[in-house]
Amino acid sequence: MTGVVRHTKRGELSINAQEITMLTKSLLPMPEKWHGLSDIEQRYCKRHLDIMTNEESKLRFQQRSKIVSGIRRFMEDDGFMEVETPMLHSVYGGATAEPFKTHHNTLKLDMYLRIAPELFLKRTLVSGLTDKVFEINRNFRNEGVSTRHNPEFTMMECYWAYADYEDIMDLVERLFTKLAMSIHGTTEFMFGDKEISFKGPFKRVPMPDAVKEATGLDFIAMRTDEEARTAAKAAGFAVEKDWTWGECLAFIFEEKVEGTLIQPSHVTHFPKDISPFAKEVPGEPRLVERF
Repeated sequence: MTGVVRHTKRGELSINAQEITMLTKSLLPMPEKWHGLSDIEQRYCKRHLDIMTNEESKLRFQQRSKIVSGIRRFMEDDGFMEVETPMLHSVYGGATAEPFKTHHNTLKLDMYLRIAPELFLKRTLVSGLTDKVFEINRNFRNEGVSTRHNPEFTMMECYWAYADYEDIMDLVERLFTKLAMSIHGTTEFMFGDKEISFKGPFKRVPMPDAVKEATGLDFIAMRTDEEARTAAKAAGFAVEKDWTWGECLAFIFEEKVEGTLIQPSHVTHFPKDISPFAKEVPGEPRLVERF
């Protein structure tokens, strides 16, 4: 297009076209420019139209790209080796989730799309290839869909030999601080009417302590499953008759504490009942070193 550049009555930059060359035909019109793409379902299903008409969406995707690149640089600078692990599994595992099923024609074998990279990443450690490994990977979980849950998603998973959960909490804090500073130049952000700080160290919240502070229920003092269920019911919580001590604790935490954690926080000391493979907390075998 060639012509005279000018401003419209509304102050928008435009061109008085004198010559136009058509590069390609358009079979469908663009979304209406003034209101943009207002249909929420269309925005999620047709991202190219959303980005085309919504500067906030465009910025979000640009920032996402920077975040993924920043994670990769941070992990490599911290001594982690990036690997790729199989996406088609003959036996799915590494998480509790329903898989997507497919079929390998040549091998005449039913296979599953990856629900987690965990088992292959751990084998990488066992092999002696490296002590610190990570993968930015796609996972597929056949368990419904919502605006907060996509059955196909990206996650970064890492493993670090000879490290414990204190080391990984520190890693998470350094990663978030580094990403905030490299992308935005600050660790302080407004979200609604709340100022959120990604500057470490983050608050560390032992689950039994948080429940006691919020409800007065001292789970550490309770010695049996029945005692925990009775106390929870007396406090007004609808717990199931076969729930264990740890299941009652986790349920009340989710009901009364989780929604109050505004700042980035590490929830620690999970019940062993819901975390059977984690290391026990010294002196309290009912809790584990999980966050």
